[in-house]
Amino acid sequence: MNVEDPQRDLVDPAVNGTKNVLNSVIKQKVKKVVLTSSCAAIASQAIPEDGKIWSEDDWNNDSTLSEGPYRLSKSLAEKAAWKITEQNDFDLISINPAFILGPPLSKRKDSTSIARICELLEGQYKNQVPKSCFGVVDVLDVANGHVLAYEKEEAIGKRFILSSSKGFGIYDMSEEIRKLDFVDEYIDNLPTSPPDIHHVPLYNNNRAKNVLGLDFTPISETLSNMVKFLIENDLIQPANNNN
Repeated sequence: MNVEDPQRDLVDPAVNGTKNVLNSVIKQKVKKVVLTSSCAAIASQAIPEDGKIWSEDDWNNDSTLSEGPYRLSKSLAEKAAWKITEQNDFDLISINPAFILGPPLSKRKDSTSIARICELLEGQYKNQVPKSCFGVVDVLDVANGHVLAYEKEEAIGKRFILSSSKGFGIYDMSEEIRKLDFVDEYIDNLPTSPPDIHHVPLYNNNRAKNVLGLDFTPISETLSNMVKFLIENDLIQPANNNN
Protein backbone atom coordinates (compact mmCIF):
# COMPACT_ATOMS: atom_id res chain seq x y z
CA MET A 1 0.00 0.00 0.00
CA ASN A 2 1.59 3.22 -1.20
CA VAL A 3 1.03 6.32 0.91
CA GLU A 4 2.89 9.61 1.23
CA ASP A 5 3.34 9.46 4.99
CA PRO A 6 2.87 6.01 6.61
CA GLN A 7 2.64 7.41 10.15
CA ARG A 8 0.06 10.03 9.25
CA ASP A 9 -1.85 8.06 6.62
CA LEU A 10 -1.88 4.55 8.11
CA VAL A 11 -0.68 4.20 11.69
CA ASP A 12 -2.27 7.29 13.25
CA PRO A 13 -5.76 6.72 11.74
CA ALA A 14 -5.72 3.03 12.75
CA VAL A 15 -4.53 3.56 16.32
CA ASN A 16 -6.36 6.82 17.05
CA GLY A 17 -9.52 5.57 15.37
CA THR A 18 -9.50 2.47 17.57
CA LYS A 19 -8.89 4.55 20.69
CA ASN A 20 -11.67 6.98 19.79
CA VAL A 21 -14.22 4.21 19.30
CA LEU A 22 -13.25 2.49 22.55
CA ASN A 23 -13.36 5.77 24.46
CA SER A 24 -16.96 6.09 23.26
CA VAL A 25 -17.55 2.51 24.38
CA ILE A 26 -16.35 3.44 27.85
CA LYS A 27 -18.43 6.62 27.91
CA GLN A 28 -21.60 4.81 26.86
CA LYS A 29 -20.91 1.89 29.24
CA VAL A 30 -20.94 -0.71 26.46
CA LYS A 31 -20.09 -4.10 27.93
CA LYS A 32 -18.84 -6.09 24.94
CA VAL A 33 -16.89 -5.15 21.81
CA VAL A 34 -16.00 -7.27 18.79
CA LEU A 35 -12.96 -5.69 17.15
CA THR A 36 -12.16 -6.17 13.48
CA SER A 37 -8.39 -6.63 13.39
CA SER A 38 -6.38 -8.57 10.81
CA CYS A 39 -4.06 -11.49 10.26
CA ALA A 40 -1.55 -8.73 9.54
CA ALA A 41 -1.48 -8.23 13.32
CA ILE A 42 -0.52 -11.89 13.75
CA ALA A 43 1.91 -12.96 11.02
CA SER A 44 5.35 -11.38 11.04
CA GLN A 45 6.80 -9.22 8.32
CA ALA A 46 9.74 -11.57 7.95
CA ILE A 47 9.32 -15.00 6.39
CA PRO A 48 9.26 -17.54 9.25
CA GLU A 49 11.00 -20.86 9.48
CA ASP A 50 9.57 -23.68 7.36
CA GLY A 51 6.51 -25.29 8.87
CA LYS A 52 5.57 -22.34 11.07
CA ILE A 53 1.81 -22.28 11.67
CA TRP A 54 0.46 -18.92 12.75
CA SER A 55 -1.93 -18.93 15.70
CA GLU A 56 -3.68 -16.42 17.91
CA ASP A 57 -0.70 -16.53 20.27
CA ASP A 58 1.46 -14.82 17.66
CA TRP A 59 1.92 -11.09 17.14
CA ASN A 60 3.44 -9.17 14.28
CA ASN A 61 6.21 -7.33 16.09
CA ASP A 62 8.60 -6.64 13.24
CA SER A 63 6.70 -4.50 10.72
CA THR A 64 7.93 -0.90 10.59
CA LEU A 65 7.05 2.39 8.95
CA SER A 66 9.46 1.56 6.14
CA GLU A 67 8.80 -2.18 5.92
CA GLY A 68 5.12 -3.10 6.09
CA PRO A 69 3.50 0.08 7.50
CA TYR A 70 -0.02 -1.20 6.79
CA ARG A 71 0.70 -4.37 8.75
CA LEU A 72 2.26 -2.25 11.50
CA SER A 73 -0.91 -0.16 11.74
CA LYS A 74 -3.04 -3.27 12.25
CA SER A 75 -0.77 -4.66 14.96
CA LEU A 76 -0.50 -1.38 16.89
CA ALA A 77 -4.24 -0.73 16.68
CA GLU A 78 -5.13 -4.14 18.10
CA LYS A 79 -2.52 -3.86 20.85
CA ALA A 80 -3.99 -0.48 21.80
CA ALA A 81 -7.44 -2.06 22.04
CA TRP A 82 -6.28 -4.82 24.38
CA LYS A 83 -4.45 -2.32 26.56
CA ILE A 84 -7.55 -0.15 26.91
CA THR A 85 -9.62 -3.23 27.75
CA GLU A 86 -7.27 -4.17 30.58
CA GLN A 87 -7.82 -0.77 32.18
CA ASN A 88 -11.61 -0.59 31.77
CA ASP A 89 -14.79 -2.55 32.39
CA PHE A 90 -15.78 -4.07 29.05
CA ASP A 91 -15.12 -7.35 27.28
CA LEU A 92 -13.17 -7.53 24.02
CA ILE A 93 -13.03 -10.13 21.27
CA SER A 94 -10.74 -9.70 18.27
CA ILE A 95 -11.56 -11.04 14.81
CA ASN A 96 -8.43 -11.40 12.68
CA PRO A 97 -9.37 -12.08 9.06
CA ALA A 98 -6.93 -12.82 6.26
CA PHE A 99 -7.46 -11.58 2.68
CA ILE A 100 -11.23 -11.22 2.33
CA LEU A 101 -12.90 -12.47 -0.84
CA GLY A 102 -16.51 -12.76 -1.95
CA PRO A 103 -19.25 -10.66 -3.54
CA PRO A 104 -19.27 -7.05 -2.31
CA LEU A 105 -22.28 -4.99 -1.24
CA SER A 106 -21.59 -2.28 -3.82
CA LYS A 107 -20.20 -1.91 -7.32
CA ARG A 108 -17.06 -0.08 -6.23
CA LYS A 109 -13.77 -1.52 -7.51
CA ASP A 110 -11.33 0.31 -5.25
CA SER A 111 -10.97 -2.38 -2.59
CA THR A 112 -7.85 -4.50 -2.94
CA SER A 113 -9.65 -7.85 -3.18
CA ILE A 114 -12.12 -6.67 -5.84
CA ALA A 115 -9.34 -5.01 -7.84
CA ARG A 116 -7.15 -8.12 -7.77
CA ILE A 117 -9.84 -10.47 -9.09
CA CYS A 118 -10.91 -7.96 -11.75
CA GLU A 119 -7.30 -7.54 -12.84
CA LEU A 120 -6.88 -11.32 -12.96
CA LEU A 121 -9.92 -11.77 -15.22
CA GLU A 122 -8.92 -8.83 -17.40
CA GLY A 123 -5.56 -10.41 -18.17
CA GLN A 124 -3.24 -8.16 -16.23
CA TYR A 125 -1.51 -11.19 -14.70
CA LYS A 126 -1.53 -13.38 -17.80
CA ASN A 127 2.21 -13.10 -18.40
CA GLN A 128 3.48 -12.00 -15.00
CA VAL A 129 1.83 -13.44 -11.91
CA PRO A 130 2.52 -11.85 -8.50
CA LYS A 131 4.57 -14.04 -6.18
CA SER A 132 2.59 -13.07 -3.09
CA CYS A 133 0.73 -15.75 -1.18
CA PHE A 134 -1.71 -15.21 1.67
CA GLY A 135 -4.55 -16.69 3.67
CA VAL A 136 -8.05 -16.08 2.33
CA VAL A 137 -11.51 -16.03 3.86
CA ASP A 138 -15.08 -15.57 2.61
CA VAL A 139 -16.65 -12.22 3.45
CA LEU A 140 -19.77 -13.96 4.77
CA ASP A 141 -17.62 -16.06 7.11
CA VAL A 142 -16.11 -12.84 8.45
CA ALA A 143 -19.55 -11.35 9.03
CA ASN A 144 -20.81 -14.55 10.65
CA GLY A 145 -17.68 -14.76 12.79
CA HIS A 146 -18.38 -11.34 14.27
CA VAL A 147 -21.92 -12.31 15.20
CA LEU A 148 -20.88 -15.63 16.71
CA ALA A 149 -18.10 -13.96 18.67
CA TYR A 150 -20.59 -11.53 20.18
CA GLU A 151 -23.07 -14.25 21.06
CA LYS A 152 -20.73 -16.80 22.66
CA GLU A 153 -19.51 -16.14 26.19
CA GLU A 154 -16.53 -18.44 25.70
CA ALA A 155 -15.24 -16.08 23.00
CA ILE A 156 -14.64 -13.24 25.47
CA GLY A 157 -11.02 -12.18 25.75
CA LYS A 158 -9.88 -14.18 22.75
CA ARG A 159 -8.50 -13.53 19.29
CA PHE A 160 -9.81 -15.49 16.32
CA ILE A 161 -7.97 -16.18 13.08
CA LEU A 162 -10.40 -16.27 10.17
CA SER A 163 -8.39 -17.72 7.32
CA SER A 164 -7.82 -20.72 5.13
CA SER A 165 -5.38 -23.13 6.72
CA LYS A 166 -2.84 -22.44 3.97
CA GLY A 167 -2.09 -19.48 1.78
CA PHE A 168 -3.27 -19.00 -1.80
CA GLY A 169 -1.57 -17.06 -4.56
CA ILE A 170 -3.10 -15.30 -7.55
CA TYR A 171 -2.26 -18.29 -9.73
CA ASP A 172 -4.05 -20.65 -7.33
CA MET A 173 -7.12 -18.45 -7.57
CA SER A 174 -6.93 -18.42 -11.36
CA GLU A 175 -6.92 -22.22 -11.39
CA GLU A 176 -10.09 -22.28 -9.29
CA ILE A 177 -11.72 -19.69 -11.55
CA ARG A 178 -10.73 -21.69 -14.63
CA LYS A 179 -13.00 -24.52 -13.43
CA LEU A 180 -16.12 -22.32 -13.43
CA ASP A 181 -18.64 -22.93 -16.22
CA PHE A 182 -19.49 -19.25 -16.80
CA VAL A 183 -16.07 -17.70 -17.45
CA ASP A 184 -15.36 -18.93 -20.98
CA GLU A 185 -15.01 -15.34 -22.21
CA TYR A 186 -12.14 -14.78 -19.78
CA ILE A 187 -10.28 -18.10 -19.88
CA ASP A 188 -7.64 -16.82 -22.31
CA ASN A 189 -6.86 -13.95 -19.93
CA LEU A 190 -5.82 -16.26 -17.10
CA PRO A 191 -2.17 -17.13 -16.47
CA THR A 192 -0.97 -20.56 -17.51
CA SER A 193 2.33 -20.76 -15.63
CA PRO A 194 2.68 -20.48 -11.84
CA PRO A 195 5.24 -18.11 -10.35
CA ASP A 196 8.04 -19.24 -8.06
CA ILE A 197 6.47 -18.69 -4.65
CA HIS A 198 9.07 -18.84 -1.90
CA HIS A 199 6.74 -19.15 1.07
CA VAL A 200 3.19 -20.40 1.61
CA PRO A 201 1.88 -19.22 5.00
CA LEU A 202 0.03 -21.67 7.25
CA TYR A 203 -2.70 -20.73 9.74
CA ASN A 204 -4.33 -22.53 12.66
CA ASN A 205 -8.03 -21.69 12.40
CA ASN A 206 -9.20 -24.33 14.90
CA ARG A 207 -10.22 -21.79 17.52
CA ALA A 208 -12.74 -20.22 15.16
CA LYS A 209 -14.09 -23.66 14.31
CA ASN A 210 -14.22 -25.02 17.86
CA VAL A 211 -15.19 -21.96 19.90
CA LEU A 212 -17.29 -20.01 17.41
CA GLY A 213 -18.57 -23.05 15.52
CA LEU A 214 -17.57 -21.42 12.24
CA ASP A 215 -17.65 -23.62 9.14
CA PHE A 216 -15.33 -22.03 6.60
CA THR A 217 -16.57 -21.68 3.02
CA PRO A 218 -14.36 -23.44 0.43
CA ILE A 219 -12.40 -20.98 -1.70
CA SER A 220 -13.91 -22.52 -4.83
CA GLU A 221 -17.40 -21.47 -3.68
CA THR A 222 -16.19 -18.05 -2.55
CA LEU A 223 -14.55 -17.31 -5.90
CA SER A 224 -17.55 -18.61 -7.82
CA ASN A 225 -19.89 -16.25 -5.98
CA MET A 226 -17.47 -13.36 -6.31
CA VAL A 227 -16.73 -13.78 -10.01
CA LYS A 228 -20.40 -14.24 -10.82
CA PHE A 229 -21.19 -10.94 -9.07
CA LEU A 230 -18.40 -9.10 -10.87
CA ILE A 231 -19.52 -10.37 -14.28
CA GLU A 232 -23.23 -9.78 -13.69
CA ASN A 233 -22.56 -6.23 -12.54
CA ASP A 234 -20.23 -5.35 -15.44
CA LEU A 235 -17.25 -4.73 -13.19
CA ILE A 236 -14.84 -6.59 -15.45
CA GLN A 237 -13.57 -5.07 -18.67
CA PRO A 238 -14.76 -7.22 -21.61
CA ALA A 239 -12.10 -9.66 -22.64
CA ASN A 240 -12.20 -8.62 -26.30
CA ASN A 241 -11.05 -5.12 -25.31
CA ASN A 242 -7.74 -6.37 -23.95
CA ASN A 243 -4.52 -6.06 -25.91
